Amino acid sequence: MSFSPHSRYREFRPAAGLDRWVGRFWSQTILPGADTFFQRVLPDGCVDIVWIDSGPARVVGPATQPFVERLAPGTSIVGVRFRPGAAAAALNVDASELRNLQPELAAVMGDTAARQFDPIGDAPTPAAQLPILERTMRTYLMRRPPPDPGAIALAAAIEVRIGLPVRDAVGAAGAGGSGISERQARRRFRQAVGYGPKAFQRIARLARLREWAARDGVRSRTLAQLAYDLGYADQAHLTREVTRLAGMSPAVLLRVAPTIQAISDHAGRNLQDGKSVAR
Repeated sequence: MSFSPHSRYREFRPAAGLDRWVGRFWSQTILPGADTFFQRVLPDGCVDIVWIDSGPARVVGPATQPFVERLAPGTSIVGVRFRPGAAAAALNVDASELRNLQPELAAVMGDTAARQFDPIGDAPTPAAQLPILERTMRTYLMRRPPPDPGAIALAAAIEVRIGLPVRDAVGAAGAGGSGISERQARRRFRQAVGYGPKAFQRIARLARLREWAARDGVRSRTLAQLAYDLGYADQAHLTREVTRLAGMSPAVLLRVAPTIQAISDHAGRNLQDGKSVAR
């Protein structure tokens, strides 16, 4: 669980059987009595479906840039975050068509298919919504074809080999007995994840840097050391990539990243400087 003065955020691991598809279920509540909450969202290589209050469910596509969600006091949100590469099969869509977009769920999967998720939005609180979301998602995904195993494996390989050239992972995927060429592996990865392997590696590096920022040890390491450990060419490369993807410098990201709220809490120390990409 993660807190800020005005927002409460929780993540829940999926039960066995759903973990091949789902990375996390999650909820967020903006506490009553606060000012408008500005939630900065950073690219993470994933696709989410979110329910905000009683509004229609929407799909948050794979992002390549930060954006800011403006949330009123008392807002409640629940969401499901698919593993990288799984949402395309779950939603029967080319994930690259969702890049940097947030269409309504019905526009992606059709009114009839989306209607089975209506009980989630009708439940009064996140505590009531999350069990419905998990049950409904399990029932729905049991009828779906599995995610592209090559794309899932390549995404996992890039995340594990975060500092190594991405072409090595792509080449291994193309020559690993799957019978597909490297070009086909890249195309299928783009359809499943939403962007190519190199872009995914950039975003995975950002996610790893955020994870490391939560550890006390990272504070004793220089940016040059972090750049080396994460596979950037040098500190300047790290600075360019983090600034482009996160909308802030590496030094600021390392300071505020331990919680998602610290990145975005407008009332509690103002990171929303008007320069973030909002949509």
